[in-house]
Amino acid sequence: MDTLSQFFLGSSYYPPFHDPEDWERDIARMQELGFNAMRTAELIASWEWVEPRKGEFDFGWFDRVFELSEKYQLQILLGTGVGNPPIWLLDLYPEVQILSHDMMGAFMHEEGQLSVAPARGKILII
Repeated sequence: MDTLSQFFLGSSYYPPFHDPEDWERDIARMQELGFNAMRTAELIASWEWVEPRKGEFDFGWFDRVFELSEKYQLQILLGTGVGNPPIWLLDLYPEVQILSHDMMGAFMHEEGQLSVAPARGKILII
């Protein structure tokens, strides 16, 4: 079937938040339910799972999900993950912090504690 005329039916699925042992079962169930697509990797901290530290990449979980999706004939709608930049990026470049309309942002502390506070550092307003 021409994919441009295909109706996609599927689910969002975020493998890093499931046990790897469950991925095949979950993706097989999607096929059993008649799904033909899966949306993944956008939002929900996927960037941090691909690049945990600046310049260090790990696409292993992507490879496994792509293999399983092919095995169970699911198309992948791949997101970018830019809506949730990793903490290391915010530490290096605070101007990329996503802010609310009142210039508040969420900030991670070294102890792992999250707080909401007024924007810090140089802020670029477009």
